[in-house]
Amino acid sequence: MLCKTCNQDKPAESFGVKKTGGRNSLKCSQCRYKLWKGKFQDGRPPRKTLPAAYHCWQGMIRRCEGKNTVGYKNYGGRGISVCQKWRNSFQEFLADVGDRPSMKHTLERRDTNGNYEPSNVVWATMKQQNNNRRNNRILVLGDRKQTMSQWADEIGVTVYALYARLARGIMTVEKALTFQPPLIEFNGRILSATDWSKEVPIRANTIAKRIGQGWTPEEALTTSINPDPWKRRRTAVA
Repeated sequence: MLCKTCNQDKPAESFGVKKTGGRNSLKCSQCRYKLWKGKFQDGRPPRKTLPAAYHCWQGMIRRCEGKNTVGYKNYGGRGISVCQKWRNSFQEFLADVGDRPSMKHTLERRDTNGNYEPSNVVWATMKQQNNNRRNNRILVLGDRKQTMSQWADEIGVTVYALYARLARGIMTVEKALTFQPPLIEFNGRILSATDWSKEVPIRANTIAKRIGQGWTPEEALTTSINPDPWKRRRTAVA
């Protein structure tokens, strides 16, 4: 069989035909070894001392070049590639971005449509990366633009609460971002339903709903919830 790399005739065993069914037939075993050795010509550290960033470097290359890799369509399939400097040397990659700060950090591209290169890659946590997703919903208030998650952190509500305000169609973006929930006064203290829910075993939305239905603050905060939602129905039937 002819090796496409060294252009020499080699026995079939050199191409891994018996083991892989011809998957490696483009390169003979000698050429594959040279290729493997060349990847680490800058010196790969022993397995036990591999930097934490090494597997992230491998994953970066797989996402961009491995057509059978999960997620390839979102990286290599969109034309995203690894710069030649990093592709050929893990040491160069490590010198540019540094080692992985923690297990919560992964590689992030500042420009989601850009390539993996020194000017576009940083270490970031999953929360930071979620704010840089292509499908994020951006909310604008005045001259400020942020993701829904960033606005939720700033105004002190959950993302789900902010989403609910907008999804129901009863609030504009400006009102949803500036809305202040009513405060509840009880026992000489004035707190929001969210703050009260941290002190009593009742959820914030239940407290707010009770107040909206005309309950007094004392009733809303001290009336316990029936732990068995079917108890009242079974009692009525009996």
